[in-house]
Amino acid sequence: MIESWFFYDLEGICDYIGLAYTDSLQRTYSNPERLTHKELQGLFRKGTRRQHYIKGEKSFLEKLDIDKIQRKCTALKEGIHMIKEDFGLG
Repeated sequence: MIESWFFYDLEGICDYIGLAYTDSLQRTYSNPERLTHKELQGLFRKGTRRQHYIKGEKSFLEKLDIDKIQRKCTALKEGIHMIKEDFGLG
């Protein structure tokens, strides 16, 4: 699930939803591969902005550090590499 990748930028998520980024929170969400949109929805409910997670919400996606996610997420990194190879991009 793409939502699991978002957890590689937990700081960005917390900033967006108005939640303090703490060691406890970091430990709770330390294994993004096991997380889904349900955990993301639950995290959104904890934020001070009291909003719901909406797939594809532009303002949320713009808040995430995509470079950080790509560096940390092996599956995404491998997928991008395969696409580049298939299309001779790199």
